[in-house]
Amino acid sequence: MSIKDLFEKQKENSISLKAFTKSTIEQFSGDVESANYIEQKQIYAQTLIPDLDYSSASNFVKYGSATKYYQNSIDRITNYYPYDGSKAEQLEYYNSLNPLEKYILDNEYPRTTGYVNFAPNGWGTQASSVGGIGLPTTVEYISFYNQTVNNVYNASVGQRENTRFIFSSGSTVEFWLKKNAYADSATQTGYEAIFYAASTGSDNKNKGFLIALPTSAPFQSKVQVFYFTNQPVATTEFSITFDTGLATIADSTWHHYAFTFYSSSVGYGSEFYLDGKYKDTSTYLNPPVDFTGSKKSDFHTGYFPVKSGSVKVDGGKLVGGSFVIDVAGMKVTDAAGDKLAGHLSTADFFDVAKFGEATFKISAVKYTTAEKATLSGSVTIKGITKNISFEAIIRNADEKGFFAEAFFPIDRTLFGINYGVGAIDTQVQLAVHIYATK
Repeated sequence: MSIKDLFEKQKENSISLKAFTKSTIEQFSGDVESANYIEQKQIYAQTLIPDLDYSSASNFVKYGSATKYYQNSIDRITNYYPYDGSKAEQLEYYNSLNPLEKYILDNEYPRTTGYVNFAPNGWGTQASSVGGIGLPTTVEYISFYNQTVNNVYNASVGQRENTRFIFSSGSTVEFWLKKNAYADSATQTGYEAIFYAASTGSDNKNKGFLIALPTSAPFQSKVQVFYFTNQPVATTEFSITFDTGLATIADSTWHHYAFTFYSSSVGYGSEFYLDGKYKDTSTYLNPPVDFTGSKKSDFHTGYFPVKSGSVKVDGGKLVGGSFVIDVAGMKVTDAAGDKLAGHLSTADFFDVAKFGEATFKISAVKYTTAEKATLSGSVTIKGITKNISFEAIIRNADEKGFFAEAFFPIDRTLFGINYGVGAIDTQVQLAVHIYATK
């Protein structure tokens, strides 16, 4: 096109624009959010984006730290993106970004939310069950890796796990849930898992954290939280039950659930919020003896307080000790609560009217490493004494005090507790916490 033709074309466009009346322009402005949006849209249309592949730093980083480029971009997006801003404000923010920041915002950074339908045709048929948690033949879940897969880890610059769950500094889990119905507690599952996080490793690094919904009709307003040490499920370190206050969680209504978790030297604490409103606080003191009992369709958790006890430490190492366990003071910490505790107190199980106490005496300690030792001794339950051995993890042993933990099973039938054999597991999982101070 010649220069003369170009100017003639511009003249024609100018004349055609005069056909728009004032009201037409005002109507157009009203169809968009604001005059500022129109201005930002023009800037957006006129912006030149370099033809570079920003997915790899080698394509554009010539000087300085490539990590710093991405870190600065992420910080700017995280700290300043106007999530609650108008369209004009969001577009103005986008126009202010450099090309790398635009690439990250467009391709890497999550800006939207959605939801997924699990089991739209029903929970399905149970394929197997562990501790009352059933596994359907068709499993539906969303999984993600925390650190080891497709993740850059460099703690010195703040590049840590995708989800960092640390009780000492406090952690939060929150989600939206709309539930229409429950699975059948007898034939499908005793709990429906909502969130499960697990770490794998040796010794005390094996951890599991579960938020689940009890499916039994009396408990369908409750949410239960389990924290496990050295999986499987049976070795529960704590269990907390929160009542939502709803008639049932399966009310076909969206609700927002939020939980905070924290720990101290004496135990764990948690707060529960429903739809943005505080509901409850629960504390869980570290009891010396936790227990978990399982049956085919369910499992239950609780603990026995310790009436008295002492340990012997020589040269910073455990050498002996004895404990009196308050069986009559047992607590069930899951949704079954006092009703189950009442049954466990009868002659079917512990018969606390006759045998309100149990004892454990340490007769030998063999250290395998500085942090692990095999403890041998005798335990007396319902007047029956048996020798047992188990491995303990030594957390602390010095002039200030002693702290150790152990997780092991014990056969209840050895102590004459035979109720429900065949339907109820004979192996009761114990978590023992041993504290001592001078």
